[in-house]
Amino acid sequence: MKEIGEDFEKKCREEGSISCILFDGRIDMTNVIMEAEGSEQSYMGKIKEEHYSVANLDINPNFNCICVGPPLIKLPDEVIQDLSTDQHYGYKIVCAVREGVLPAKLALLEIGPVNHSRWLTTANRFLRLWVSKHGLRGKNLKNLQLIVEFIIGVYYPCWFNAKVKHCWIKGPRHILFQLDCLKSQKKEVLDLVMPTVRRSAWYAHSEMLIQALLCSEDQKDRINGVEKILTIRGEGDPNSQLGDSSVRMRKTPEINTEATSINDLISWSDGVLEPPLTCSLSTLEVKGFINSPMKVPNWPCHTQSIERVVKMVTEASAKYYSQEKRDGAIRAQEASRRLMAKNDSKQDLFNLIKYRK
Repeated sequence: MKEIGEDFEKKCREEGSISCILFDGRIDMTNVIMEAEGSEQSYMGKIKEEHYSVANLDINPNFNCICVGPPLIKLPDEVIQDLSTDQHYGYKIVCAVREGVLPAKLALLEIGPVNHSRWLTTANRFLRLWVSKHGLRGKNLKNLQLIVEFIIGVYYPCWFNAKVKHCWIKGPRHILFQLDCLKSQKKEVLDLVMPTVRRSAWYAHSEMLIQALLCSEDQKDRINGVEKILTIRGEGDPNSQLGDSSVRMRKTPEINTEATSINDLISWSDGVLEPPLTCSLSTLEVKGFINSPMKVPNWPCHTQSIERVVKMVTEASAKYYSQEKRDGAIRAQEASRRLMAKNDSKQDLFNLIKYRK
């Protein structure tokens, strides 16, 4: 798992692509789990045994509540009900662990099996273990608490924050939010996670920070972003002066882990570049963003949708030959899904068997 994560990070640095915020969180949680159990290959010991059989454990009504880190971002009830099973369970059990009370309905829900590709399930099982009569003592209990505190205080708050505020221009603010969440963690967790946080701070590149400033609703942020671009470009004719659109080196910047704002996140004294999307704009056009935020494509800050497309392409490749046929099959599948009626509940399935006499 560690090698896969490092290969992914290296690929993103070389490509200069928009990275996946959710993947970064999975790597951080993996490191905490591996360290707590003393193995890089798999988490071993008593916690592993209890983790695999957690569905068979009775609920402990007197479990200790854990309130580290910020609370989860507030979601309307209708949104919570529309979440997937893992997401719904995760949201509810985090709230339960923070409050110290597990609702009866939540106690009856079944958790999915252990799967290395389903990290929400893994996190949910650890939280379910915490509210159970697990019988862990001593070091095992301390390690479990370390894992649960990270899930409650960092992993889930960052995960839901990224899913709700999913636009790529929010990337720098997600880094700031993650750094703020980590302040609630113990020193051994910080020593373990911070190297990964620094190594995966792709959204802290100067061009990403300036782009976030230009798209901000706060005029002070936009003025700050415009001034940084003007400093980069130097003197020139405002009507014809453009930015430097040549190929750039992608080196992850050193971040200030104590930062509380975009302006404090990195050092602006060296290697500062303007966003690629503004390089084709004149200086006069850039100055126009002082009065209104820059409009950009609504790309996501995570790659979950891309992962789904990869699965569709793989399935089409096994059935059809030639790029044109694969493309046609995928487009037909998407069109069919949009045209088909959506069944929101089991009651809607009755329409499929209803007939006229």
